[in-house]
Amino acid sequence: MAFVAPYIFKLLHMAVAWRVGLLFIVLDSIFAWWIGRQIKQHQLPWWTIIVFPILFALMVFLRFTKYDYWMALSTCD
Repeated sequence: MAFVAPYIFKLLHMAVAWRVGLLFIVLDSIFAWWIGRQIKQHQLPWWTIIVFPILFALMVFLRFTKYDYWMALSTCD
């Protein structure tokens, strides 16, 4: 979600404030809840949770400034 949505929002010519608010607050919260539920229901391995912070770090590294990828560590809470 965090990897693909910024590009879709940019193609839709959404303002940056709307992109950030919609993506990081609303969509990512819903997606995180859904993924957590899927992991619990299907009893997926513990390392499944690590995949998403890695994808987030990759997206931030490619899309934003190079020092922002350190913020991916905060998604591991």
